[in-house]
Amino acid sequence: MNLQEIGTYVCAERKAQKLSVRAAAQLAEISRQTLADFEAGKHPPSPATQRGIASWMNWEVDWFDRLSAGGDPLPQALQQEDEISLLEARVESLEQDMRGLHQVVKKLQDQIEEKLETQPTRASELGAQSS
Repeated sequence: MNLQEIGTYVCAERKAQKLSVRAAAQLAEISRQTLADFEAGKHPPSPATQRGIASWMNWEVDWFDRLSAGGDPLPQALQQEDEISLLEARVESLEQDMRGLHQVVKKLQDQIEEKLETQPTRASELGAQSS
């Protein structure tokens, strides 16, 4: 990635966190102008800016070099942990969906059983009416 692309990447990550430039700069302990200029691709980050952004984003300190080389700013272990966390959250969501579906199926079974129990009664009522 070039400087402009890296700035755009950091900007997109900031926006994904729903942070303003000011709020993100505070988290990174850098000035708002420094972050804004970097995101705009005006200059590469200083070592202090790199450390601040790394701290805020939970990235490796060498994140800028990693992105420049086309890599990922997260260490491999964190990427795997993130993937595991996402999968665990998805499994939990699916389990909740399954519990909800089980309740719906149970209600439908109860309704069917109730209707089946009342049908013979209606049939006998009809037979009684015709005699």
